[in-house]
Amino acid sequence: MSDNNPNNLPTQPPPGMGPSFLRTDTVATKIWNSISSQPISLFALPAQPVSHYCEPITIEPTKLYLKYKIGSLINALEEAFGKRYDFQVVDKYIAVSEKE
Repeated sequence: MSDNNPNNLPTQPPPGMGPSFLRTDTVATKIWNSISSQPISLFALPAQPVSHYCEPITIEPTKLYLKYKIGSLINALEEAFGKRYDFQVVDKYIAVSEKE
């Protein structure tokens, strides 16, 4: 046990998750929690978890930004979650926001 961390709690977020993901009250965290383990279809493979193809990046707490591994992910996300969320490619990320 460290003197600086007497309860031995994690002091760093998991890889790819910035400090706002340590909080559960942000819109970005709520969106990630709702889609990360949900199934999508990619490359004719059914029931692939979203988290296998992207990771959340903390840019702002009001939108979820995903660093994606394959370009066709946005199409699969729109098909699976398009009724609930808006998706937009911003630079090298996919920005996800709640529909108004």
